[in-house]
Amino acid sequence: MLDRTIALDIVTSTIVGAIALEAAWSRRIDTVPILVAVALVGFVGSVTIARFASVEPEGEGRVLTREEIAAAESERLDAETTALESSDPEHHGGPAQGEVRE
Repeated sequence: MLDRTIALDIVTSTIVGAIALEAAWSRRIDTVPILVAVALVGFVGSVTIARFASVEPEGEGRVLTREEIAAAESERLDAETTALESSDPEHHGGPAQGEVRE
């Protein structure tokens, strides 16, 4: 769906550019309202599609209570502690022991 939105933006930009070139070439200013209208249609269309294409995960749109925040923080800390305990305390991400770099 977003590829169609990008295509709509490209087509709208091309149309606006073509109308602007034609207006500049013929030295006419009566096409300025047409330029504004086409640009607004493209902008509103893109924003509308982006608004409905973005899906918020369930539970993200509501306000958490203090107890729910504390429980989530506790779960995060427990998971972090478990991950740290399960890792090798001697390995710090460097080269293997005894490896010489030149």
